[in-house]
Amino acid sequence: MPRRALSLVALLGALACDIPGAPKWSAEFLFPLDVPDIVLADYGVGGVIPPTDVTFVTPIESQDVSGGLSEKILGEDITAISAEIISGTDVAVTGTVTFTIATDPANLFSANPQQAVTVQFPIAAVDTTRVTADPTLFKNAATLYYQSSVTARGASPGGTPVSPGDNVRLGANIFATIPVSK
Repeated sequence: MPRRALSLVALLGALACDIPGAPKWSAEFLFPLDVPDIVLADYGVGGVIPPTDVTFVTPIESQDVSGGLSEKILGEDITAISAEIISGTDVAVTGTVTFTIATDPANLFSANPQQAVTVQFPIAAVDTTRVTADPTLFKNAATLYYQSSVTARGASPGGTPVSPGDNVRLGANIFATIPVSK
């Protein structure tokens, strides 16, 4: 195809985005967070998670997203945003993990969806939880903060012995949906 015809096709394609009734599409941007695993031995009693509840809060972690998340969505019309939490363990413990993400550490564990995404899920062999978030929550974020609150108990009557390699694996991804054609 000659260069002039190719340019005409590209121009018509670009103009079609503004034509009423033209197809509309959006893109979903993925932003993985570097969430550390929860090392159960750090919270066990004498190297054991007892058969009764042990409740603890992990340290606050943060991640600079100014070159990724904010750069991609700053000033964009976000149509949807969600967080996906992936967890799993091979250790014989039961209980729950409450995981929270916020743009201000003071808002961690907030029930207000305009301040934080907070989700609770069971400690399981493998689990994926996806939760929707307020589209404005992460829009101008430069840093994301996250933290976990855990209630765990050993599965056997004598408790569950834990070593430094025994953990609850965690991963988190932010998905932002942005219209490509308007």
